[in-house]
Amino acid sequence: MPFFIIAQGDNDCQVPWGQSQELADALAKVGNTANLTILPGAAHADGRFESTQSAPDLTLLASVFGR
Repeated sequence: MPFFIIAQGDNDCQVPWGQSQELADALAKVGNTANLTILPGAAHADGRFESTQSAPDLTLLASVFGR
């Protein structure tokens, strides 16, 4: 299964943040790796995801894929 990066705002009125937690937990239960970040105060498609998640996600992907 592919590596998952999940970013969710705890102020999202379209997708409850608990659903992202359930996904991460289900992936872990079957032995998959998931990186879950809950961004405080962020809404759905909040612009802060770009500024706070891009660099850490790229670093994480580089470590997973060895580049």
